[in-house]
Amino acid sequence: MSDAPAARPTDVPHALRHLELIEAEVARHRQNAFRARVAALVAFGGFVALHGARSQPRYMFVAPALAVGAWLLDAHAEYHARCLRWLAAAVRGDAAPRPPAMSLDASPFAERVSWRSALLRPARAAFFLPLVMLGAYIAVDAPHLDPDTVPSELFWYLAVTFVGFLALVGVAWSWWLDRFGAGTFAPPPAVSTAASFQGAPGALPSGHASYDGQSGPFPPRDPRKEHTNPFGTAVG
Repeated sequence: MSDAPAARPTDVPHALRHLELIEAEVARHRQNAFRARVAALVAFGGFVALHGARSQPRYMFVAPALAVGAWLLDAHAEYHARCLRWLAAAVRGDAAPRPPAMSLDASPFAERVSWRSALLRPARAAFFLPLVMLGAYIAVDAPHLDPDTVPSELFWYLAVTFVGFLALVGVAWSWWLDRFGAGTFAPPPAVSTAASFQGAPGALPSGHASYDGQSGPFPPRDPRKEHTNPFGTAVG
């Protein structure tokens, strides 16, 4: 895929509406990621409490599996959000290829986004890895394993600890690749969302276009009246 920047959009109002649509989709994915974390805590705690009350909780291994599943869902939402950031950069003309009007298809930029980076993001691992390891320790302790037929609990505790250590090493390696790796791709900063358009209105700090600017296709508005009379109409 070519990394040469595309031409600046000529239809600025439609491009701004397209960017707003992409931002709304990114916000939806972020909400899904938050819901995955809340669902992980509720499902993990509920399953441990209910299944642990049984005399032989032999299916406690489901608890860490729930945490791993929520981890994957959270990373999936982050992966799509990063793809959409590349789509927004293409709409602004900072990346190629140029997407169709009002399209949310970010698949042309999927190869620029790393699943490894989304899955092993340090903040994400700091939330889910302790949950997974806690569930694994509980799963080892819950069935009261018979040392005559299976390896001792000490063996499984050491195995879980070693796997957790390997996971931490993987998170550190992923962070190093994202920070210093030569093949790291990142979309241009979104602060130039409106300012990068030739003849576009002024840019707000959030990256949206201001229709109150002095340039562009929109006429300037009168300053907002901050003082109102008791009936709600502006004074002056």
